[in-house]
This record gives sequence, structure tokens and C-alpha cells, in this order.
Amino acid sequence: MPTASPVLTLVFAAALGVALIVIAARINVPSIALLLVAGVAIGPQGIGLIDPAVLGSGLRFIVGMFVAVILFEGGLTLDLGGARRNPVVIWRMLTIGVLITWLGTALVLVFLLGLDGPAALLTASLIIVTGPTVISPLLRRIGVEPRIRNVLYWEAVLIDAIGVFVAVLMFEWLFPDGAHAGWSPVVRFAARVALGIGIGLCFGLFVAFILRRNAVPGDQVNIFVLTMALLSYAVCEVLLHESGILAVIVAGLVVGLTKPSHLNQLKRFELELTELGIGTLFILLAAKLELAPFVEYGWDLVAAVAIALLVLRPLVVLTATWGQGFSGREKLFLSWVAPRGIVAAFMASLFAIEMADDPTTAVQGQFLQTFTFAVIATTVILQGLSAPWVAGLLGVRAKPRRTWLIVGHSTVAVALATALRHAGARALALAEPGRAQGRLPSDELIRADPIERDLVDDPRFSDVGSVVALSSNPYFNQLVCERWSELVSVPHAYRLADPSSIAGAGLYGSGGLSVWPHVPQPDEIVQGLESDTLVIEAMPASTTERSSHIMPLFCVRSEMDVDVLGEDSMDESMDGSLVVIRHRIPGLARLIADAIVIAGPEEEEMPSFEQVVRRLLELAVRTYPALSLDQLHRSIVERERTMPTALGSGVAIPHAYDEAVERSHCYVASVKSGLHSMLGPDEQPIRLVFLVLSPVGRAEEHLKSLAAIAKLGRDPAWLQKLERQPTRDQLLTRMMERG
Repeated sequence: MPTASPVLTLVFAAALGVALIVIAARINVPSIALLLVAGVAIGPQGIGLIDPAVLGSGLRFIVGMFVAVILFEGGLTLDLGGARRNPVVIWRMLTIGVLITWLGTALVLVFLLGLDGPAALLTASLIIVTGPTVISPLLRRIGVEPRIRNVLYWEAVLIDAIGVFVAVLMFEWLFPDGAHAGWSPVVRFAARVALGIGIGLCFGLFVAFILRRNAVPGDQVNIFVLTMALLSYAVCEVLLHESGILAVIVAGLVVGLTKPSHLNQLKRFELELTELGIGTLFILLAAKLELAPFVEYGWDLVAAVAIALLVLRPLVVLTATWGQGFSGREKLFLSWVAPRGIVAAFMASLFAIEMADDPTTAVQGQFLQTFTFAVIATTVILQGLSAPWVAGLLGVRAKPRRTWLIVGHSTVAVALATALRHAGARALALAEPGRAQGRLPSDELIRADPIERDLVDDPRFSDVGSVVALSSNPYFNQLVCERWSELVSVPHAYRLADPSSIAGAGLYGSGGLSVWPHVPQPDEIVQGLESDTLVIEAMPASTTERSSHIMPLFCVRSEMDVDVLGEDSMDESMDGSLVVIRHRIPGLARLIADAIVIAGPEEEEMPSFEQVVRRLLELAVRTYPALSLDQLHRSIVERERTMPTALGSGVAIPHAYDEAVERSHCYVASVKSGLHSMLGPDEQPIRLVFLVLSPVGRAEEHLKSLAAIAKLGRDPAWLQKLERQPTRDQLLTRMMERG
């Protein structure tokens, strides 16, 4: 029993459509396939749960409004720059390929099904498009080689506007409305194009002007732009029927090209409305389909669809890829995958509704809709479901993605991506909006909005297999992980742990895996990198010991073997390279000149402070032969009696000036047995002696050197590691880890 209420019909179609879109995303199948089957199943041709006929003339209004929103969103997200980054084959598909598909299909319809020329041209114009709403999820599910993915994606993105333009122009040329039937075809054509472009430009520029001046509060931007888009459509429809479609495309394109500050917010809002429209309309339009014509046209219809897909499409691909170095396997896959979808269905249904008013054109409208939906069903179900198997058979599946995408403040993202590359991994840096600071080379940093939906389809990111979100905003990190999990899957989307206990308890849901609670927050890392007190770098795993000043992030064994590390993940069995954040003491590496390890004599007598200082001065003489060794030794020893330099934690910093020294140097002695005759304030024997020598008259440099050494005494665990180093080289290596 059909639902009698128009309200229930519309609401039930919307609810079922959205539910099926969600289910399709979960099970990785084309959503249109489920929507088509469900729409027919619950319509009058199936169980009769809903009947779009109860909507009456309101169906035309609903279709028109949703199509306006969908095409406005298409214009808003159209990226003309993407085509300029891609091969000439795309442009051939958009020109020669469009003509082959359009005119070739029209000839097939004339000779096989007996249509007259105008009706065949109009019907053929509807299957030109291969929309991104169908091809993008399909490409993500398959995972094909970047070049194939690039061609299919940009063909779909750009051909939408071309196909709609051709279809609308053909419809206006062949079926003028009664109010303007006396106009010549050229005048009707020019009037609709001029009005659509003119109104679209006016509304687009007006919206862009308002948004640039922040005249609309941020919370009202979405509804303001939506109403302006619908108003541009309505104004055109009132003035000249069927000119509104072109107006909303142009308006969306203008707003998108002006790039207002709220553009990404608008895109997300329009995308949500588009998905609602897709789900609702496909259920209604599929339910409205009559199955009898499919049977009536029989094998002729099957043959026409087969020729369009198996003859004309390969001809398009062969023509477009001629001389471009594509292999036979790549051409076969490009020929097989060309799914039609949302735009073709909407335009066919809209035209069929318009043509149903006139008995002389109603039959043509019914065939137009039947043929278009036959092509949609065949491509979405047959090609969509078989594409993964075909890609595997032809060997065009993409290799496992190996690149790590680091998202965050430009300084942190570039530093981490650079360290990963030095360690042997692949990495890209993507700056979060408003945080692309500094003048970094363009090849090191990509400046874009990480949560922009179309970014996951950008060919620059085709090799991205893992994403790390390092923003100081935990909610933004979650959004980044949720967006990129469409491409890399949840186990390969990571976000910096939120320091608050609430977030740690799961406030942000499952948007990525929380990592690195032990590292500073991004703003602190930026300050540390800029002040040179932190460094993000790669170091050999075999020579890196666990320490409080080293915070492990990654272990890189190869491009395909990269692990995210926790605070306690470092162990002696690790191989490869580590990427770490390391606390450093600015200037320490330049300050340390040499070192000795004193194990103590065989007899019971322990080395004295005087002996250790003399050994260190002997090292200094190797650097500066003119040093007055005896005089320096006496002055240092005498001063130690009146002004001890022991700091505690087993550290002493004797120091002096000398005219022979050119710049500050530090000479280090590790005394294994300890200087029991010399105790620090904490009553601990001195085990590490740092002798600092500076040029005469350079007090500021001397004080900085002493401060750098003093900072070492704040990390007792690290000092103990220094004491345990058995050789001079190992002692120097550990020292340099802090520089």
C-alpha cells in the first residue's frame, strides 16, 4: 500500500537514502548501487511502500532545488588548478572524448532504436558525465596506480560541468517553453546562457564580497550562502525557464575561485546537503522508474548500452592516450572504469519531468530516463563491483602507500618530515590553516586545509599511507584523522595525545590513534625549535640509549617498515634509525673539545683533583701549545680552595681565562673511582670534571659556557650515563647528544 502522505514519502526517502549511504561507506560498495536497488524495491514496481506520484508537481520542485544545491557544491569545489597539474590526456578526454561519447551514442540510438536526431542527441548528452561522487570512493576502494587514478579523478571532476552544460543547452535548444516558443533557437540558446552566466556571476561576486568583509557572522555563513544559491536559481527560473542550473554552477565556481575565509566550512556544509540530496532523490527517482520500458526495448537497449561502454569508451581512451606512454593494461582499465551517477540521473529525471507535460514528448522523456538509468545501473553495479578484480587481473593496483603525511604547525611538520626522510622513510609536511609560518621551501611544505575533503583525492597525496596530526588543537587533530582515514584506514591515522584527562578518556572518539603523551605540546616544540633548545632528528638506533632528554617518535628500518614508538619503546635490540625529539643545550657541541676517562691507579691511592686538572690541561695544550700550563694549573687549584666549583650530582666546573685561547673550550674527565677528597654540596664525590677555558676579556662568552655545562647537572640520570661510558669516544658521543 503506497504511503499516502507526501511528507512521509519525502522523509522516508531521505532517511532510507542517508542510511544506505552510511552502509555503503561501511561495506565499501558504491552507494548508488544500493540506492538504485532499494528505490525500485520500495516503489510501485516493488513492494509499494512509497509512491513519488503523491508528491505531484512538488517532485519537480524538490528535484530542482536539490539539483541546484548539488551543482552549486560542484562549482564550489571545482579545482581548475588540478587540471593544470595533470597530463594532456585529461584535456583530450574533455574535448575529443566528449564528442566521441556524445555523437557516437547518438548515432547508435538512431540506428539501433530508431530515435530521431534531436532526441538521440539529447539522450546521448546525459551519459557524457562520470561524476566524482561515484569515481572518488571507487578509486579509494581499489587503490590503483597514481597515473590512472589521476586521469580518472580529474576527468570526473571537470567533465561534470561540461556534461551538464551540453545537456542543458541541448534541452533548451530542442524543447523551448511555451512563453518563448516564438524565439529562434539561437536567441533562446544565447538568452539562457547569458542569463545563467550573468545571474550566476552577480550572485557569486555578491556572496564573495560579503564574505570577504565578514559582514555575516560565522555561524550564519552557511545558511546565507545556501539561500543566495537557491535565490540565484529561482530568479533565473522565473525570468527564463531552465537557465537556473547554469547560474548555480557559475555562482559556486565564482565563490570557490575567490577563496573566502569560510570556504572550507562552506564546502563541508554543502557536501552534507549534497549527500542528503543524493540519498533522497535517488530513492525517489528510482522508485519512480517504470520497469516495463526496460523490457520493452529489450536487446536493442542492451546492445546500445554495450556499444556505448565497450566500444565508444575504449575509443575515447585510445584517442586520449595516444602518444602519452600508457601501457595496454592501463588503457584497458581506463576503458573499463567509467561509472555514471548522480548528475546523469538527476538531469535525466528533471528532463523527463519537464517533457511529461506534453504528450508528444512524454515518450521521448521516458526513453531518455530509461536509457540513462540503464547506463548508470550497468556502470555502477558491473564496473563498480568488478573494478577491484579487474585492477588486480591487469596488475594496475597501486603499490602499498609508503609516505607519512605530517600535519601541524609548519615548523614542526617540516622538521619531523625532514627527519623521517633522513632516516630513510618517505614523508610530506602539510601545514594546518593559519600556521604556515616562515619562508619554507615550497617543496618541503604543502599549504592546504588538511580537512578539505577533496585533498585526499589530490594526486600529490596518492602515496600517503599514514597520517600524523600534530596540531595544538585536539579536536582539529581528530578531524584530520577522520578525514584521512578514508584514504589510509584508522590504524594508520595518528594524533598527538591530548594532555587533559578528559580527552584521554575518549572525548574525541575514534578519530585516530592517540600517541606520544610524553612529548611537549606543539607550541612548546615550536618555541624549542626556534630557540634551538629542541631538535627533531634521526640517529642510529644502535648508538642511542634511553634517556630523559631523548623522546622517541619513530623507528625506521626501511620505507615499508616504520613504527610509531612510545615513551618506553627504545631497547638495545632495535636496529635501523630512530626519529626523536631531543632536548639540547645550544652551543654545547661546539664547546666540548676533548675528553679522558680515568679509571684510577692499581694501588689504593685515588687520583686527586690536582692530577685530574693537570691531565685536562695537557689535553688543552694539544689545541693551544702556547698555554701556560703550570701557571694555569696553580691558579685553578688555588681558586678551588677558596671558591669551590663543585655543583653537586658529582660535577665540578673548574674554569679560567688565558690569552692563548681563541674561543671557549671545555675538556671533560670522567673519574671512575671518584674524587673522594673532593665532595660536592650534596656530599657526593666528584666523578665528572668539566674544565672550561675562555679568552681573556670575553666574560659573556665564558659565562654562557659555564651556564651550558651547568645545565647538564640538572639531569642526574644522564650524568650517570656519562659516568658509565668506558672509553673516550663513547663519552664524547654521549656528550654530543646534548649539543
